[in-house]
Amino acid sequence: LPIGVSYSEIANADHHCSVAFFGAVWLWGALLALRTLPPPPRRAAQIVIAIGRLGVVFTWPGSTLYLLLADGAWVGVAILRGRRAVLRDAALGLGASACIAAAVVPQLGPPVGGWYSTLALSFLQPAAMLALAIVAFVSERLEARAPDRGATRRAVRAFAVSAAVGALLLALPGLLASLREAAGFVGKGDVWAA
Repeated sequence: LPIGVSYSEIANADHHCSVAFFGAVWLWGALLALRTLPPPPRRAAQIVIAIGRLGVVFTWPGSTLYLLLADGAWVGVAILRGRRAVLRDAALGLGASACIAAAVVPQLGPPVGGWYSTLALSFLQPAAMLALAIVAFVSERLEARAPDRGATRRAVRAFAVSAAVGALLLALPGLLASLREAAGFVGKGDVWAA
């Protein structure tokens, strides 16, 4: 049978469709969380975000890219705007999602490409979520301790926190090798596409 027929069977969702659906759910939750008027339903926003985030993580190996872009973007907006409640919620939601994903990874057996693989669900995705949760938490604490009115100073603080968390993340055994392999893959060309 042609691949289109196989992928269109009920309950056999093509991951492109799944990622688009869960990505839209994720975006909806993030926009809901960042809304100011009327005040957002904070718990509902975090539940929607978690459904979208975990849906993408569990259906597409390349989800780490989405984690960095999607969660990074809305957490970045919350940091720049000094939205402490949003940052607290983000830290909690990302931490909970990281725990759920980390509990699933060992159940799947060794991932293709190693435990921090970019090719399959691995500990890379939970590590990325946890790192971003730490950035959100520390940024919220810094804003609580020394509120800043300027987005530029908040950005500098967030960059410093992100650099420190990133350095700690790269210290995980095997992570740097996996990221080098992924960078090599991204730089490849396909002869058939030339």
